[in-house]
Amino acid sequence: MADGVAKIGYGNAEIGTNIDRFWLDGPLAISPLEQVRFMARVSTGQLPFSEQALAEVRRLMPQEDIGTARLFGKTGWAMNAKPMVGWYVGWVENQGRMTAFVTHLLMNTPEEAPMRKSLAMAALHLFGTLPNPDR
Repeated sequence: MADGVAKIGYGNAEIGTNIDRFWLDGPLAISPLEQVRFMARVSTGQLPFSEQALAEVRRLMPQEDIGTARLFGKTGWAMNAKPMVGWYVGWVENQGRMTAFVTHLLMNTPEEAPMRKSLAMAALHLFGTLPNPDR
């Protein structure tokens, strides 16, 4: 697993000894800039994996069709960090354009978790990446 994480250049590539949870509460760390660059590589297939493996990632990634756009996104949550860290990462495909995005929130309470996606969606609409729902 360590070789695979290092091969794709994901964050600090440290997985520690707990193979089942290293991305949740282990030593693996990634900055928002590294994460958005990684999402861009995932969305454009620029990773050292087979076409079949990349297609499977796209199939498994949660999707939502919004007007002419298709949103691919995944939440994340480091609950043991103080403050807690919430993520919503992914990309939007709209009329031949791909835009990767990342939302990274420092959260004091679990009730703030829904803001991960709602803030990202508001920004994606504001910047025209997603069609405005009022139009």
